Amino acid sequence: MNKNIPATRRKEIEAIITRWKSQRSEIHNNLDESLYSDHALQLEERDFPIEDFCESLMDYISAGHFEVYEKLLHDSTEQLEAHKQLLKDIYESIENTTDLALDFNEKYKGELLHSSEDASLPVDLARLDNALTIRFALEDQLLELTR
Repeated sequence: MNKNIPATRRKEIEAIITRWKSQRSEIHNNLDESLYSDHALQLEERDFPIEDFCESLMDYISAGHFEVYEKLLHDSTEQLEAHKQLLKDIYESIENTTDLALDFNEKYKGELLHSSEDASLPVDLARLDNALTIRFALEDQLLELTR
């Protein structure tokens, strides 16, 4: 992060990033639990609390785009010039994962529980997990380049 930024502003940005990373960790843990726990093999036999998950996912995606990326890119302008094309490529790749997350939310939002009779949820969760794994790595690169 730009060293010319006042300490109070740096603290504010770090607090936003910390909260956002906590949201990211929660999303990741929920996906892991749903996909890879001993109980995940029986996902079709139980209901998945999809509404809460979708809400958390959208909060995380929104915080990334409208708080974290915006603040990092705005406050790191000196450092960004050297990495302008790389940052553009990273952001475009993040946008691709955003589209997948939005599609997932659109498909499942408003459902309190996802019915065990619909076999698409495990497939969609796995696809989302793959996209978010890529996104997390890209976000880490973004954070590294702008700090």
